[in-house]
Amino acid sequence: MTTNLLSVGSPDLIGTAARGAVICAFLVFVGLCLLWVFTLATQEDDPERLYVAGRSLPPVFNGVAMAGEQITVVLLVSLPGAIALFGYDGVSTAVDSALALGVFLLLASRIRATRRYTLGELFSLRAEGPGTRIAGAVVTLCIAVPLLIVQMRAGGITAALLIGMPTERAQLVCTVLMGFLITCFAGVADLRGTSFVQAVKVPVALATLAVVSLLALRLFDWSPGSLLSAAMDKSVSPDEYLSPGLWTHSAGFGTLGTLSDHIVVILGTAMMPHLLLRVSASRDVPAARRSLSVAVGLTGRTVHRAPGPGEAGARCRSRLRSWLVTVRRPPQEQRGNAMTTEPT
Repeated sequence: MTTNLLSVGSPDLIGTAARGAVICAFLVFVGLCLLWVFTLATQEDDPERLYVAGRSLPPVFNGVAMAGEQITVVLLVSLPGAIALFGYDGVSTAVDSALALGVFLLLASRIRATRRYTLGELFSLRAEGPGTRIAGAVVTLCIAVPLLIVQMRAGGITAALLIGMPTERAQLVCTVLMGFLITCFAGVADLRGTSFVQAVKVPVALATLAVVSLLALRLFDWSPGSLLSAAMDKSVSPDEYLSPGLWTHSAGFGTLGTLSDHIVVILGTAMMPHLLLRVSASRDVPAARRSLSVAVGLTGRTVHRAPGPGEAGARCRSRLRSWLVTVRRPPQEQRGNAMTTEPT
């Protein structure tokens, strides 16, 4: 849903006047990232150095990096969108994303004590043999590959919008460029190198969400109640915006479907492969618990600031709907409307 909303006839958000400067800034950012990658490149062939940074990451630094891996581009785009569209259900989904780390906090001590950092190795503790490791590898690929594709696609579309080139070709180029950067970070730098990138991303994301929330409140005289009321009035169903069930399912399982959504988000996110690597990169068991505590706090702050942009998006949802209807009309009809409609 996120990629569809972003890619269908997306408008030029920058304008021709500032497009050159924005593209130059974007290319400079990409160049600095590549330079940073090769600066942090490791020359060692030790697998533990590559995957778990030699189990030497400081607790606070590892926790900030763990929060950075949780605060993905998909989360930053989808959570405000879900709140704008579905109100209470969107907020509950955002809370589930933070609760997942809290659930993983209960398992961190035992996982770090095993000194294993892959699902296959953890499975082999209960059932030995190559079949167990193969099953763990297949599960890891089934989780990581779709998640990586979705994130690269969302990141490429967002980058294309930011540089003022919302065409399909520009989106594809940006997506490939994002994939190239991710491959460089994963293949050249070890976990310590990628941790620096994730740690930098957290304050940038938090500051951006805070600024957007303040700008949204400023439009309503710094009144959260007025912003919420405006979001309700412009939502799909104002009477159900603050109650569960607005995010309906085609299967029609009712409460069972809602409960299954919470279980999937909380338990599924709690056993993501990158979280296993982060816990295993801690120096010891207490350091692993402290890292997760820091990650839970930072992710919770992100979730806490997501409703502001989401409610502001709900306030502008009527304009978004009219724009989507316009871009989905046939070109002949759009030209006919443009000839008969006076500019405002």
